[in-house]
Amino acid sequence: MKGKLYLIGTPIGNLKDITYRAVETLNSVGSIFCEDTRVSLKLLNYYGIKKPVYSFNSHNYQRQSEIVLKKLESESVGLITDAGMPGISDPGSFLVDLVRKNDYEVIVIPGPSSLTASIALSGFKPNLWIFTGFFPKDKSKRTQIIKTYLYSGSHLLFFESAKRLFDTLLWIRTNFKINPRTCVFKEITKVHEKVICFELSSFENEVELTNIRGEFVVALESSGIFVDNEKFYELALELTKIGLESSRVSKLLSKYLGINKNWLYEKLLHN
Repeated sequence: MKGKLYLIGTPIGNLKDITYRAVETLNSVGSIFCEDTRVSLKLLNYYGIKKPVYSFNSHNYQRQSEIVLKKLESESVGLITDAGMPGISDPGSFLVDLVRKNDYEVIVIPGPSSLTASIALSGFKPNLWIFTGFFPKDKSKRTQIIKTYLYSGSHLLFFESAKRLFDTLLWIRTNFKINPRTCVFKEITKVHEKVICFELSSFENEVELTNIRGEFVVALESSGIFVDNEKFYELALELTKIGLESSRVSKLLSKYLGINKNWLYEKLLHN
């Protein structure tokens, strides 16, 4: 009898923050694969769930995926992470794709997610969101992410570590001269949960962003001005065609129309 792969949402903080359906599913599967067996055993032991437990993480997911496939020939398998939903910022997506390609069913058991919790807590108006996972270290990749965010008119959401948080916010502000409303989410659903919102221009004043530990979710509100600027781009382009320099056009439209000078100048240069 062919089994099914269950993606099961687990608590981010309090062990009690888990659905009845998730507990029932964990009790029903033949084996459980998890990010860190030491972390997951705390949850499983709390609910008296006695199942074979195997690690499944960024170091061994390819090898472990083959073991999952073998087990699915005769039993269902559960996949969980240390906290939240599997398949978002972990190799669970690789397993889902592989399992489907081998004609096994994948079922999601919804649970806590710092991603959706942060969106709800941001208070940003309903809009499109861009989620990038962990903010990259590579300069070209992070530059492309911010440019996509600016030109799309969407809100931006990403994960960041405590030791890089301050420098990342400073890098965004310095290189793109923007000042969106920003929210930093610390320890979502946990005892020391904290939501810190501010304008990017003043983030240094937030004492709670220094001497911190852990991983954080960062949200930047959409910069609608970049969407509005598009209607003036053709005007700027026509002005360059009659002989005005791109830098001059950018300064004039910035001064009298409030358009972001750096954005317009770069767009004209790449025309």
